[in-house]
Amino acid sequence: MQPVGVNYWLGTVSGRLMLINTVVFLIMCWKSNSIFLPTREVLLEFGAKDSVGLVRGEIWRFLTPVFVHIGVIHFFFNSMGLYYIGYQLERILGRRWFVAVYLGSGVFGNIASAISTVAMSAGASGALFGLLGSGYVLERIVGQRMEQVSGRRPRRRIYGGMVVINIIFGLMIPGIDNAAHLGGLAAGMVLTWSMLHLRPNRLTRRNKPAAYAAVAALMVAALAGAGLSTNANLLVARYEKFADSASSAPEGIYYLEQALRILPDDHHLIAEKIKLTLMSADPHEAIGDIRRLSETPGGLEELRRLQQDFQRDGLTRQSKFIDFFLSDGTGPEPI
Repeated sequence: MQPVGVNYWLGTVSGRLMLINTVVFLIMCWKSNSIFLPTREVLLEFGAKDSVGLVRGEIWRFLTPVFVHIGVIHFFFNSMGLYYIGYQLERILGRRWFVAVYLGSGVFGNIASAISTVAMSAGASGALFGLLGSGYVLERIVGQRMEQVSGRRPRRRIYGGMVVINIIFGLMIPGIDNAAHLGGLAAGMVLTWSMLHLRPNRLTRRNKPAAYAAVAALMVAALAGAGLSTNANLLVARYEKFADSASSAPEGIYYLEQALRILPDDHHLIAEKIKLTLMSADPHEAIGDIRRLSETPGGLEELRRLQQDFQRDGLTRQSKFIDFFLSDGTGPEPI
């Protein structure tokens, strides 16, 4: 029987994980003055997955998002998932393996998320999908063993059904980090399969070489994914691509600002931001960036190129605005 109350919260690993998530969530609500949507600053402070932060060496952001949730609805559903399946798997796997599956799946899910998207994300969903993957592997192996003994194939596939349903929901609902879900699912399955072939049990034969090989393959994939998602040049190129295909100028400016967090003195990025700002917002908002470029020879070349682009496209106002900063400053003040 699953313990209740204090015995669950303090006496079980799954309960302690829920307690940590709850404390973190309440503090985030207090700092954000909202239970529905924490501010971006609070999410960053508490360790949400942030691509720029990862590139800057904040590797802990592969782990900390497991304990961070974006609003009360997100927190509630993840907490219910951990409550209903956590203790059962904790008892079957043992505490150490349960922690390994939960945290390992969460980390692997966040690595998959970082490869798939540059958007900020957080939540225990990757770890919970790891538990679903673990339960699915156990369910399959137990079912095969029961079929061998009784000659009948079990009909109920609870974990298999939950995996399918949650994947379908993830594909149907916008804003869901499906890469984190699938990454966590794969990690949970591999880690549980490896455990069953490492530890003596009545369901499978021990096969240490295969188990070690599976864990090693998972670690290699994780390291490769972490390397790709923390490569500054690759991330900047992705931001530039997103800026080029953005549906609006403010969206494009946002992506360029993220790229500039990585390469703050890149002349090309600054020039592209100036271009979008002059075409979509108050021109005076671009003055700071224009002056930054005008202070260096390479920056002046970018400004001249940008002015030529405006002239070619017939954008006279934007061209004259830049021309003031390319002159000796004796011309009329841009208004």
